[in-house]
Amino acid sequence: MPSRAPWEVLRLLNRAHPIGNPALATPVSTLLSGSLQQLLEHVDIAAMSTQHGDQLEPADQEMLFQILQASIDGLEMASWWMRYTRLSIPWLDIKMAATASTLNLTISIAPELSDELPARVKNDLHQYMLGYINARLLRGMINLGLVDSQLTSLNTLRQTLTLTLPSSDQRPSTIPSIKARRQCLQRLSNQPASNDDTGVQVWQWLQRESGAPGIEACAKALQISSRTLNRKLANLGTRYQSLQELHRSSLALQGIEQTDLPLRLLAQQLGYDNPANFGRACRRWFGQSPRALRQALQSGPKHELHR
Repeated sequence: MPSRAPWEVLRLLNRAHPIGNPALATPVSTLLSGSLQQLLEHVDIAAMSTQHGDQLEPADQEMLFQILQASIDGLEMASWWMRYTRLSIPWLDIKMAATASTLNLTISIAPELSDELPARVKNDLHQYMLGYINARLLRGMINLGLVDSQLTSLNTLRQTLTLTLPSSDQRPSTIPSIKARRQCLQRLSNQPASNDDTGVQVWQWLQRESGAPGIEACAKALQISSRTLNRKLANLGTRYQSLQELHRSSLALQGIEQTDLPLRLLAQQLGYDNPANFGRACRRWFGQSPRALRQALQSGPKHELHR
């Protein structure tokens, strides 16, 4: 099998048993099902899935670089990479639970992936996908410096992955990190299963709204309760407030850099009744007041703002 698996496995699977449309099965698809069974029966599934998951594509490496630029701590790095992995492979779900030092990832594979396959093939396929996903998650986190490279030798055919994260101080927000977070969200939006990421849905909704509405308005738009929205975002390692803050800081930067709108009016547009609160937010985001930032952006090289 070529190194670009699991796409070869998934290609055979989809042609053998069209997902959600078993009635479309044909004599050819039955033959392909046999090919898939032979493929999985005559290999060391653990070794093959680990080898394939360990080989990241150039697009994956680009995402890892973007994550390094965007993240303020190790937990945020892990969240970005988990979400990217989750959305890049159909029929996959990963839930995240974390403390300050421990990360738990629970992997589940949609039953429709293999419902129409023989029991033996179904089991082998699930083992392959589980091994591939674990190895891919580990390789990304090793490249991000979050876990030790020796973890690649562990048995990856499991549904729960528990990792100890290194202790580190939070990095301050900067203009480059804010832009990198936007780019990470854009990359998530471009993934095949992006509609399954509640964080992407919230971000896209915020992009369409004026100002930075609260969680109640967003939950209503998504037709779920605020509690459910909070839970779904927590499973992704993020919060509504974090996405709202990123949206506000992006709009603030755009308004300061690209318009001559009075700062008092810009603050009102972003939902700040008191300009002093807007000033404190800008110092937290950019390290300086909105007035000083506007003067610097309009008169000096932008690389001087990279704190």
